[in-house]
Amino acid sequence: MLIQNENIEILDLNFKNLSEIPSEVFSLKNLKKLLLYGNKLEVLPKEINKLKNLECLDLRDNLLCSLPQELGELSNLKSLYLSNNKIQSLPLSMKKLENLNKIVFINNDLKVIPKILFEINSLKRLILRNNKIEDLSEDIQFLVNLRNLDLKNNCLKDLPKELSVLKNLRSLSLKGNYIFKLPFEMKNLRKIDF
Repeated sequence: MLIQNENIEILDLNFKNLSEIPSEVFSLKNLKKLLLYGNKLEVLPKEINKLKNLECLDLRDNLLCSLPQELGELSNLKSLYLSNNKIQSLPLSMKKLENLNKIVFINNDLKVIPKILFEINSLKRLILRNNKIEDLSEDIQFLVNLRNLDLKNNCLKDLPKELSVLKNLRSLSLKGNYIFKLPFEMKNLRKIDF
């Protein structure tokens, strides 16, 4: 692969049958959007930290099992798409992603929400549908900026009362779970659309 323009801001490598990211991608200092959807990536290289201006990283439909600690160095990252991989945990360094406002983590067979997600205070959209999540931690209360929480098609049986402190929450999707009763405290969420 030969990249002719080093000033590229958007690079679409979707469905290229890639098993690794070409090394020249990491020299694109102005890159803001990297689309790697539908490849065969098993590893996200540590060199990802060279893409300091990256705002959107799409890794959907790959074979990833983990992410490198260096991901936490992408201080401008706003959107992260991880659906349809095999990721069970996230690097602790992600708590440094102060601009990250959207994570889409669909269909990864998650049984537990990675605790590090509750430390990313900038999150506004957290999409975790089609996993096997059995419990929503009371730590959800720390996502004070959360506006959209999608937990459709998981294995939840109840919700923590701490969910009621999320005053910015506008959308809560719970369809396809085993919840029969909501916490009384959720009456305080007046602007929510179930």
